[in-house]
Amino acid sequence: MKNSTMYKAYQSYIKSVNGSMKGVPEASKYEMVAELQSHIYESLKSQKESGQTVDVHKVLDNLGAQEIISGNKYRARRDKSVLDQIKSSFKKLLLTCLYLVLTLAAVVLILKILYPANTGLFFKNDRLFGLGYFKYKNSNLREVLGYSILIYGFLFNLIVGYLIYYIKKERYQSHVVYNKLITDIIKKS
Repeated sequence: MKNSTMYKAYQSYIKSVNGSMKGVPEASKYEMVAELQSHIYESLKSQKESGQTVDVHKVLDNLGAQEIISGNKYRARRDKSVLDQIKSSFKKLLLTCLYLVLTLAAVVLILKILYPANTGLFFKNDRLFGLGYFKYKNSNLREVLGYSILIYGFLFNLIVGYLIYYIKKERYQSHVVYNKLITDIIKKS
């Protein structure tokens, strides 16, 4: 009974913090909630390790009002260091490039199915000429991969898709992990 009221108080607190962050970019919300959850988790873990009774209400009272916390954290996050901004910009640029490559590779695969003779990896005079769709007549172009380009293209798209997933997953996973850890501490108390 006590565990369920502590869990409800924790969930209500996190929901209030999320609700008080209207207009805050989604990525910033995730980062701030994860940071807040890490403080809650560390406090609960400290209580448990020191032999005290685990008390979520006490931890939440020590943190303060949700609106003040979310406002202060957003201002602090907005004024983050230049290095963090560069890192964030690099990730966005990398994701943009990966999406572009993924789209272009998918287009080449579709074109290979629709126009098999004109799409592929082409060589001219034993030198690489290009990859893609080419309209050629009476040229020295020869396509070297044939339909195996579909297999290579599919594998390439899987790898690029996983890279995109991995880069984006990192940003949104930490609050889920902390939520599970906090729930486990509350249930075991």
